[in-house]
Amino acid sequence: MKKMELKKKVIIGMICFFGIILLTGCGNKNKEECNNIINEFEYACNELDVDAMLRCLHPDVADPIKAILSVTNMISGEETEDIVDMIASGLGEQFEESGLDSEEMFNSLDIEITDFEKNEGTADVYADISFNLAGEPMERYGVFHMTQVNKQWYISSFEFTADTAR
Repeated sequence: MKKMELKKKVIIGMICFFGIILLTGCGNKNKEECNNIINEFEYACNELDVDAMLRCLHPDVADPIKAILSVTNMISGEETEDIVDMIASGLGEQFEESGLDSEEMFNSLDIEITDFEKNEGTADVYADISFNLAGEPMERYGVFHMTQVNKQWYISSFEFTADTAR
């Protein structure tokens, strides 16, 4: 009788242990994957690597830009600023309306992730963001809205949520 009771306790303990690992691992995995995409995007922006930037963006944002690029063959360095402007406007209206120098901003971009919230198939990654505009350092607090498509996370949009970093 004691052997059965011991086996039962061991089995229940193992189920609890693996359940906790599974639940904790899933949450951290999504957070880590989202953070990696943000870090890849930051590096791509700093290097003005258009292809790498587009790989980080949701297909609904990236595909129209890729279509324009393929039609117009805008691959040379002379058009990099135009391409970066398209990427910036695809990320959010704030960039389009403000007349920002996207190339200068992207080239100097520094993203420090501060928080992460996940919902079903979407996530918000909050960050302190610093960059240069007209040679002046700027700091803002913003959120990267992310969407999961076929188990892959993408940046679907971005918005500044506060004028200063938190």
